[in-house]
Amino acid sequence: MTLPPFLATHLLMPDLAEFLRRHTDIEVNVVPTGAVANLTNRDADVAIRIVLNRDKLPLNLHGLIGPVVSSGIYMSRALLVTWRSDRPPPMRWIVANTEGQPGWAREGEVRTTGALFRTPDAETQIVEFSRGLG
Repeated sequence: MTLPPFLATHLLMPDLAEFLRRHTDIEVNVVPTGAVANLTNRDADVAIRIVLNRDKLPLNLHGLIGPVVSSGIYMSRALLVTWRSDRPPPMRWIVANTEGQPGWAREGEVRTTGALFRTPDAETQIVEFSRGLG
């Protein structure tokens, strides 16, 4: 099975652990990567990916629609308290792309001063967020 690293380490591991407890005869090899896997060549039996536009998928790929993943603004409780004060500090984002903040956020309640840190890797985002970077 191949899947993005943050799915392997954070979101799916509890479910995978429970699956393996129930099915002791199944062996699972998890390859945490976002790189393209050639299922025809048996690079993996299962590939879990986040796809933003299903219309751009190759015709030979068949998949099931999983849960809807939504974007949102996440901040520490301390920053939220400060932000709700009379004089909120400017917000700096940790973003997943090179274009900066998403379009939906430009009209939102939280105004930002730009992207402090850009990375498409969610694991890196989680680490930087936990360190109070943005």
